Amino acid sequence: MIIGNGSSLVMLAISGSGIVYWSSSYSDSGSAVTLTAEAVGTSAGSDVTLIADPGAVGAAKRVAEIWLRNDAGVTQTIQLSVRTAGPTDNVVLSCLLRDGDTLRWGQDQPTPLITSANGVPRGIESNAESSCTLPFYKSGTAAEAAGNWYCTAKDAGVPGAITVGTPGLSGRAVTGSPPTPEPGSIWLSAPIGQWHMTYASAVSSTVHANLFFDLLWINSGIVVTTTTAQTINSVTLPSRSVDGSTNGRGCWIGMLVTTATTNAAAIANSTISYTNSNGTAGQTATLVAVGGSQIPATAVVGTLVWFSLAAGDSGVRSIQSITLGTSLVTGAVSLIIARPLIIPPSSAPNLAGSAMISNTTLPSADPGICVWQDPAIFHCYQASATTASTVAGNLVFVDRA
Repeated sequence: MIIGNGSSLVMLAISGSGIVYWSSSYSDSGSAVTLTAEAVGTSAGSDVTLIADPGAVGAAKRVAEIWLRNDAGVTQTIQLSVRTAGPTDNVVLSCLLRDGDTLRWGQDQPTPLITSANGVPRGIESNAESSCTLPFYKSGTAAEAAGNWYCTAKDAGVPGAITVGTPGLSGRAVTGSPPTPEPGSIWLSAPIGQWHMTYASAVSSTVHANLFFDLLWINSGIVVTTTTAQTINSVTLPSRSVDGSTNGRGCWIGMLVTTATTNAAAIANSTISYTNSNGTAGQTATLVAVGGSQIPATAVVGTLVWFSLAAGDSGVRSIQSITLGTSLVTGAVSLIIARPLIIPPSSAPNLAGSAMISNTTLPSADPGICVWQDPAIFHCYQASATTASTVAGNLVFVDRA
């Protein structure tokens, strides 16, 4: 690579904050090789000049070598370009560097070489478009009743069962961050910031309405016999709302039964005080005295009850309190905040229903459902019967970040 005068620079741009070490060397109009080295911490959108413009008319610089090492702790997109006078860059290399990777490119290494943290060479990875298929299989138990929601998070299969833990009333943010994904989640590691779901399928031994959702927050410690307000004050959500922020736009509130309750009758008088995605506090989420929209009598483990948000609200940013209204007598429940992703079409028993969400040949016009970095995807269904069901299928994602 040779750059000449006219404000020509060799530029480095990286996708996010963190340390990327670099060195560069060049010969200046046939003179001895010059070496530079520096540790650089940059933010998204900022550029670093690796080799400056030769300056004088007729002068030129021949690039001998460029070396990079990603110590940012996360995968980065790096872009090398030659910038001439004006804002336009001529990109000469764009690829992914995983944490610990090094890249070497120059006269002695004419093909860019990436070496992993353990010293193993590997190919160039581009974030222009790659795909990922995630299979799942769950062997469920009986739902409470037809019309009620049942979550397979606690069931055996692939992936395994959820571990709620003891995060307390304020709960914990849920993330699929590597190297340890959220137990029980259909794990998708999104190294650049987002994936796009382009296909979803599900087949069940009993036909149900399947729903896949991204779990953002879960809590524990609700006293099931207390019928007055219990303070929650949930922690900040991860940045996985519909618009990739912490505002919870497009998210629902649910109650997940983790130990069977013994209330004798259905309960529809429970309420939740929350702040909506626009930041308006004091909103009230309610239940409806209809199967599937209320807490059923003697709710079995895995029962999931979705609350109705206040009229006009499109999401929930945080939860301040819950009032059960009527005792559940015994058992345990957790509140969740989740972003619903897709309900693929149902088919006949043991025949798959599927949805093609995107035409992958038209990524700019039809990108699919955006799923933000490190989601924790779970499955549930609205039961058509109490029959114990096995459910399997797959989700396909394309990285178009």
